[in-house]
Amino acid sequence: MKPSLILFVFFCLIGSVESAAQNSAPYALDPKSKQTLPGQTACLNIKTADDDPSDTVRISWSTAVQTATFTHNNGAVQHAAGQICWTPTNSDPRHEPYLFFITMDDGHVQVVDTFLIWVRGIPERDLFHITKGACGERIFFASFNEWTSKVAYIFYYDGAPFYSTTESGIALKNLKPGTYVLVTRVQSNTPVFNSYLDTFYVTEGHDVTSKFETLSEPNEYRITLTEHSGNPDVHYSWTLENSLGINILPDTLMHLTVQVWEPSVLCVYIRSDQNCEDTLCFSLPADPTGMQELNRPPNIYPNPCIDELSIESQKPMLSLTLFDIQGKQALHQEETSSLSTKLEVADLPKGTYLLAIHYADHSVGRHAIVIR
Repeated sequence: MKPSLILFVFFCLIGSVESAAQNSAPYALDPKSKQTLPGQTACLNIKTADDDPSDTVRISWSTAVQTATFTHNNGAVQHAAGQICWTPTNSDPRHEPYLFFITMDDGHVQVVDTFLIWVRGIPERDLFHITKGACGERIFFASFNEWTSKVAYIFYYDGAPFYSTTESGIALKNLKPGTYVLVTRVQSNTPVFNSYLDTFYVTEGHDVTSKFETLSEPNEYRITLTEHSGNPDVHYSWTLENSLGINILPDTLMHLTVQVWEPSVLCVYIRSDQNCEDTLCFSLPADPTGMQELNRPPNIYPNPCIDELSIESQKPMLSLTLFDIQGKQALHQEETSSLSTKLEVADLPKGTYLLAIHYADHSVGRHAIVIR
């Protein structure tokens, strides 16, 4: 080759290298990533730019995701744009992104940039069951997939929420009979939400409420019970406790009226099917101003008694009457202004009674008597 020709080629190569070195590289504009869920189509919009006003940018792509699509407008505009679209399936969620490589070529420089699609999983419940425990007890267990970050439980009874928690291993006790609904709400970090609704039933037990009334007679009270669940297999037993001890009252059903002569506690023990038990207690105050007690009370003995009760008084007695705890007359005996007498009580049921003594001065004395 002639020296002049070699020199010309050398200067041309130098000029080409200098031109490439001075040329600005094309680049892609943000955003370059997107999140999606299985079944939802995600599209990445690709926009390019080049700081050299005369350069034309063309794009191409490569990826390992075979079901993705790529469209572009190469040649139609100076700086090509494109779009990657993909609809992942239920098997595609993972913690690492899927990569899409975009090559940008302005005729001088080729640049490869990376675009990302994150496929997040849907938070789901894997396992759920309810275990029936003791009377009115239910134990709940649930497990969730790896995409679940938060769980909230809300319990409803008769359409109204009554308990909520975010703790696992829930055990509810003393549930009333009826229909319950559990709403479980799950959330991922994305965040994505999901919810589950479960209905369960409590058939055992009872739902008893009480009404307490003070009546017009001195120290007289009435307790009325109401069973709301409709369970026919509910039983009630009552006790009255005061300084004389604990007295078991005759079996009653849903209500009881008592008159007391000293502060007492009345309790009702409720028992229904499957050994469901409950206790309601009521404090019964005794107001001494409501009684017409004598200044000098009689001597009444023995108290408690078994078969015979002796009464000795400082004032003449006209009559003596025994009332049971429900206010019914159990025994009546007339006197002729006597200062002492006896009552035969061997045939009366055991329990607490009210002894009313009518005196000749028209006063009345009332005294608690226990028959054993």
